[in-house]
Amino acid sequence: MLNRMIRTKNSLPIFIPYLILLILTSLFHSTTAYGQPKVFPKTELKVSNKLTDTIQISKTIELSKDIAGDNFEEAINLANLSLQSSLQLKSKAFIARSQFNLAYLLLEYGENFDLPSAYFYKCLPYFEKTRDKEKLSQINYYLGYIFYRIGDNEQAISNYKNSQKLAEQTNDSSMIAKLSNAFGNYYHSRLKDYEKALNHYKKAQRINLELNDSIGIAHQCNNLGNIYLYQKNYEKAYKQYQLGIDICKSKNYPKTLSLLLSSMANYYQWLNDETNAELNYLEAIKVSQDKQLKYSLLYPSKRLTKLYEQQQRYREAYQYHTLHNETSEYLESIRHARKIHTLKWQFEQAKYENEINYKKRIVSVGFIALTLLFLLITSYTLNKLKQRRLIESKLKLEHKLMNNRLEFNTKKLLTQTIHMTRYAELSNTIITELTKVKYNIKKQDQEQIDTIISNLRINQNETIWDEFKTHFEHVNVNFYKNLHNRHPNLTSNDAKLCAFLKLNMSSKEIAAIMHKSVDSIESARKRLRKKLNLQKEEQLNVFLAKY
Repeated sequence: MLNRMIRTKNSLPIFIPYLILLILTSLFHSTTAYGQPKVFPKTELKVSNKLTDTIQISKTIELSKDIAGDNFEEAINLANLSLQSSLQLKSKAFIARSQFNLAYLLLEYGENFDLPSAYFYKCLPYFEKTRDKEKLSQINYYLGYIFYRIGDNEQAISNYKNSQKLAEQTNDSSMIAKLSNAFGNYYHSRLKDYEKALNHYKKAQRINLELNDSIGIAHQCNNLGNIYLYQKNYEKAYKQYQLGIDICKSKNYPKTLSLLLSSMANYYQWLNDETNAELNYLEAIKVSQDKQLKYSLLYPSKRLTKLYEQQQRYREAYQYHTLHNETSEYLESIRHARKIHTLKWQFEQAKYENEINYKKRIVSVGFIALTLLFLLITSYTLNKLKQRRLIESKLKLEHKLMNNRLEFNTKKLLTQTIHMTRYAELSNTIITELTKVKYNIKKQDQEQIDTIISNLRINQNETIWDEFKTHFEHVNVNFYKNLHNRHPNLTSNDAKLCAFLKLNMSSKEIAAIMHKSVDSIESARKRLRKKLNLQKEEQLNVFLAKY
């Protein structure tokens, strides 16, 4: 190290120390040397990149909460802008407020619990120091929810009780209602203690009625109805569901209305009233579609699919099964996009903090260093280290993004495979039923049935295969190319069979998709083994996994 320092010193031009002194002076006096807030990436809203007072910060915090449901990325940008501006102003109060807001947004709309819990714990000491019981109650409530979601029931209850104690001290009725609901969920879902759950839900409902909180009342109607349903108190369950539905319709709460309609449909299924169950599921789906509530479509579409399958109404079952799959894929893409943005935001945040810390180190070292030469060497070393770490961080991020994309495509392929199998089974069932009945009708009608059967088989073999091949090639790049390069004697049917076997599909599943018998698939597997020159001890799917 000493030899390197000597060589650097001997090779420096004489003007370098003066140049460094000039740079240090400019850094020290510059108002933007550190503390300039950075937006990740640049916001498109009409908000300044630098908030100069606490009023602007307050407005930015509120704006971030208002747009979070529609534009998660922009909301995080604004929340981060308020935090960085608070840091620049050195306002501890607004630093804590901004950290709390960022934690709330990441919890409410993000895809993990680590980041929001970290920011809640960051702002917790300030609110403890200032004895802000309202904020402390909220933080404990959200931390309790996080621990509840990750399965740590003991810690969740501890946080909920802390929150309840603080809320009672401040007479925060709204928070007490939320906590009563949280305790009810715990006894309902985790302990299956319906009597205790019922007591907590009733307490929450009493408070909601006192506060005239219509949306809270509607939600508790759903919770109370569910408990009464489990207790087989059907009359009370119906009254609660109907009351909630009436409130939602009068107040125009489509999301909660869809939830209550689905619960009412489930109630009718308990009573084996499939007609009313169907009507309520259909109404729940219509409400969700009219208001574009994608998440609210999942439950009723899934339940309606099962209902139609039980009734052997396969066309309707397929229609709502498709709706459920399309909605699931759309929501998965949204979750994937939010996860990617969060990762990018984390990377940019770490990069920005490194830049701030680095500039602070330069200023500090500039006024305590014994010589400008030592400062130059230190600065050069730190810069190289920073660049290497940034490159490593970037490579790690790119690797993580690639893994996320691969995981997403793999899930999509598996979903498509299941869809193919269900579609093939449904088509085969229809073909079988048509074949049974065609001999009991007129001969001229038999020809029409034969045409329908033929069209079903053609559509099944061609359309489904094309969709499957597209998704398969996204996940298994160059699979067919490598396979044909080594084994040019394989036919197109052999290639199809190889693709299905690579996914560990059984002969029965393959037979359903390719519209062949299981015996013919087994024979095709034997022929394929011969073409691939496999030994008896070699497994076909293990061999194909190499491609």
